Amino acid sequence: MQWQSRQQLKFQALLAERAHCFRHNLTENERILCPGFPASSWASPSSVKFPVDRYILDFVAPAVKLAVEVDDRSHELKRTADAHRDRTSRGSGIASCGFRRS
Repeated sequence: MQWQSRQQLKFQALLAERAHCFRHNLTENERILCPGFPASSWASPSSVKFPVDRYILDFVAPAVKLAVEVDDRSHELKRTADAHRDRTSRGSGIASCGFRRS
């Protein structure tokens, strides 16, 4: 049991580190949605690339518990994984909506 807890802590630390890196390397679609980041009025650094379970959500508005996912063509082949990500975020109390850009 203690081993599992350590593994989970390591994984959560890795996920937080990855989210931090992603936060500073937004995709073109994410930059279009949030052009003024990090100075944007609604997207604070803690709400962009927000870790939930084993996923990193693109944008989260914590006050209304809403995630916004911005997907590009690469997600056309990841619909099952995206559906699981959405179910996981809903299970954490965060509703999600998505935008796809070709």
